[in-house]
Amino acid sequence: MRKSCEYLRQPAPMPTIGTTVERVPDVIVTPQPAREPQPVELHDGHVAARRKWRKALADMLREERASREGQSAFRAAVLANYGGRCAITGTAADVEAAHIEPWRENGNQEPDNGIPMAWALHKCYDRFPAMFAIHPDTLRIHVRPDAVGLEGYDGRQIADGQHTPLNRDALRARWAAFVATAS
Repeated sequence: MRKSCEYLRQPAPMPTIGTTVERVPDVIVTPQPAREPQPVELHDGHVAARRKWRKALADMLREERASREGQSAFRAAVLANYGGRCAITGTAADVEAAHIEPWRENGNQEPDNGIPMAWALHKCYDRFPAMFAIHPDTLRIHVRPDAVGLEGYDGRQIADGQHTPLNRDALRARWAAFVATAS
């Protein structure tokens, strides 16, 4: 049997005051030869699990492709409605098209169902419960009291779209859900 480590038998020299000592390792490790990969025997359970996983992945990719078919046109229309800038901050960097009424609920890709938002604000708007909402009549932003970091946006008013006004019914539904969870 081979030993994988050989110990050094030499004692370390005693240092004197004012000299720099370099630490010598106590153990020298010798490399082990590479192991040959072992074949794995698959049984019916492995094969079935693999097929199930591949089908689930294909379904997920198909659904993602279907959900993105109208997304680029939606994004372009929403950004054009606000001059390519976030409706809340006015920034042009990392702006996304946020759905007022979530896409998964009815697939609404109309420009009036979208507000351009900076990436971070979009994430706060889409989470449940939402960290902030937009009042449907005044278009003022209302931030949850426990939303840390968003206090500066509370009370800020956004403009309506330049070409297409925002869907007030969708804003009302979103507002109602916000008020129900904020209290």
